[in-house]
Amino acid sequence: MATRFLVPRNSGEGGIGRSYKAWAEGYFDNLNIGGLDFAPDQNVRTDDSVTFLSGNFEQELRFNNLRVATLQDVKDQTTEGTNKFIYFSDAQDNLGVSNKTYYETPDPEKFLSGISVATAEDMKFTIQWDGPNAYYTGSASINGQTIPAENVRELGEDTRRFEGFIDHVNITGQETITAEANGRQFILPIVELGLGPVPTNIYIDSISNATPKPENSLALHILSKGTLSMFLLNSILTM
Repeated sequence: MATRFLVPRNSGEGGIGRSYKAWAEGYFDNLNIGGLDFAPDQNVRTDDSVTFLSGNFEQELRFNNLRVATLQDVKDQTTEGTNKFIYFSDAQDNLGVSNKTYYETPDPEKFLSGISVATAEDMKFTIQWDGPNAYYTGSASINGQTIPAENVRELGEDTRRFEGFIDHVNITGQETITAEANGRQFILPIVELGLGPVPTNIYIDSISNATPKPENSLALHILSKGTLSMFLLNSILTM
C-alpha cells in the first residue's frame, strides 16, 4: 500500500515543528519551497559559487573570514565621518635636528611615516584631516590634546580639508604619537636616539703656551687690554 501524502486542510495552513521546538533532522529526495525546486546537490558548499538576488543576514556575512560591511555600516561610517582621512604632515624637534621618512605619494614630503630625534622633549606636530558630514571642521587632537582653533587653517577654498598643529609637546620615552579627527586615527612611530656627548669641562691653555700661525703673533698686547680680536681667536684655534 502506497504511503499517503501528509497535507494541510487548506493550502498555506499548518506546519511541521515550531520555532521553539524544531525537528532535529530531515531527509528529502526532492524539496520544493515556494515554487522553487531544490535538487539533492543544491546544498551550499565551501567550493560553490553562489549568486543571491536578495538576502537577509540577521547577524553577519563573511567571506574568507572577513566581515562584509552592510549598507547600515556604510551609512554609519559616512554619518560619523569615519571614512575620512587623517595623517601627520610634519613633525619638528624644537631642540635639535629631525630625520623624517615619508610614504610614497605624488608629493614626496607630504605623508609622514616616521621620525627620529635626539630627544622628544619639545616637539611640534602638524596633522591634516577632512571635515565630517555633520559639522564643517569637526575636532582633532594629538595624543588626546585638542588642537586649539587658532592653530587650525583650511587648506584651499571651501575644501573642508584642514591643517592644525600643537607645539611644545613632550613625549619623551614614547614610541608613537597618535592623531585623531572625527572618528579616524593615525599613529606615527617615533625613535629617540638620545643626546650626543656633552662636555663636562672646557679648558683653554694659557695664551703664552700657544703657537701662532706663521707671520702672526699672539697679540698679547690686545689681550691685555681686554679685547679679544678675530686675530687672537684664529691664533687660539691653531693651538
